[in-house]
Amino acid sequence: MSRAVLRRVTAVTTVCLGVPPGYLVIAICAAVLVPSTMTAALIADGVAGLVAGLIIARTSLVDRRHRGGPASTPARVAALAGVVGLTVVTGQTAAQMVYRVVGSRGWQEHVAAQSQAPLALTLVFTLLVAPVTEELMLRGLMFPLLRREVSLTTSVVLTTLVFAVLHGNLVQGLAVVPLGVVLALMREMTGRLWPEILAHIGFNLAALVIPATAIAAMSAHPFVVVVLVAGLTIAMTATWTRWPAAATV
Repeated sequence: MSRAVLRRVTAVTTVCLGVPPGYLVIAICAAVLVPSTMTAALIADGVAGLVAGLIIARTSLVDRRHRGGPASTPARVAALAGVVGLTVVTGQTAAQMVYRVVGSRGWQEHVAAQSQAPLALTLVFTLLVAPVTEELMLRGLMFPLLRREVSLTTSVVLTTLVFAVLHGNLVQGLAVVPLGVVLALMREMTGRLWPEILAHIGFNLAALVIPATAIAAMSAHPFVVVVLVAGLTIAMTATWTRWPAAATV
C-alpha cells in the first residue's frame, strides 16, 4: 500500500470514527443525565453543534465561494428549493413503504416520545437545533474533511450513511437518505454551509405539515416510489450540470 493510499485511509477512518462516535457519546451522557427523551436530545444536539461550530471556526472549513456571484441567481435557488421539496416526498414515501413491510420499533418509540413532549420543545428541536447541529457536524465538518482526501462520491456516500444512522431508526434513516445526498451535493456546489441549513429546516418543516395520509396513500404503490426517485435523480442531475464550477474568492 502506497503512502498516499495509507494517508487517505487513515484520514477517512479518523473522520468516520471521530465525528459520529463523538456525537453518540454526548447523546448517551445527555440521556443518562436527563430523563426526558426530547430534552436530552435537545441538549445533546446543542452541545454537539457548539463543539462542531467551534472546530469549524478554528479550522476555516467553510470557505468563501460564490459570494453573491452567478450561482446565487433566483432561478438556481428556485431549482434547489424544488429539489429539496422532492426529497421530502420521495424520502417519506419510500420510508413508509418499507415500514409497511418490516415495521420499526425505533420509529414507534420516536413518535411516542415526540407526542409526549411539549409542542414548543418539539418545534425548537425539529426546526432549529437538529438541522443546525446536523449540518455543522456532517456537511460543515465531516464532508470537507473527507473531500480533502477522497472523491466527491465517497464523501457523499459516507456523510449520507452517517446522517441516516444518526437518526436512530429505520423509517427516519431511510427518509433522510435523499436529503443527505442532496445536501452534500449542495455543499460541494455552493462552498457554503448556510444553504444546507436552510434546506434542512425546510425539509423538516415540510415533513411536519405534509398530511400523513397523503404519504401513506402514495407509499401503497411501489410504482409511485420509483417515479419519485427517478424524478428526484433527474432534477438533481439537471441542477448539478447547470451549476457553475465553484470559484474560491
